[in-house]
Amino acid sequence: MSHVGANIAKAVIPLGLPPNSTGPFIGALMAHDNAAVVQIPGVTPEIVLAGAQQVIITFTSGFRSVWIAASAFVGFAAIGKFSWSYCNGNSNANLVCNSCCVYEGPQEGVQHAH
Repeated sequence: MSHVGANIAKAVIPLGLPPNSTGPFIGALMAHDNAAVVQIPGVTPEIVLAGAQQVIITFTSGFRSVWIAASAFVGFAAIGKFSWSYCNGNSNANLVCNSCCVYEGPQEGVQHAH
């Protein structure tokens, strides 16, 4: 998110926004102060649109990594939950899930391979 100002500047300076107007433009844009945005020298509707689009693009790309990481944690948690539920609810868990369950010793009626 720290790149939002630089990304906005890269998008609007080539469109004609004077470099000395970029700071006030970025501040007004991030504050959602529409009245201040249109008062900044050199601002055009195209510049406002480009700046707003850059804000969205920067925030979207910044959160992409967060969502990917969260998805991975959810996936691991779901696999762990399924494995734990299966092992705890299965009377043959010691035969099937030795690698994922706590071994509680022999159970009545369960044949163990030797």
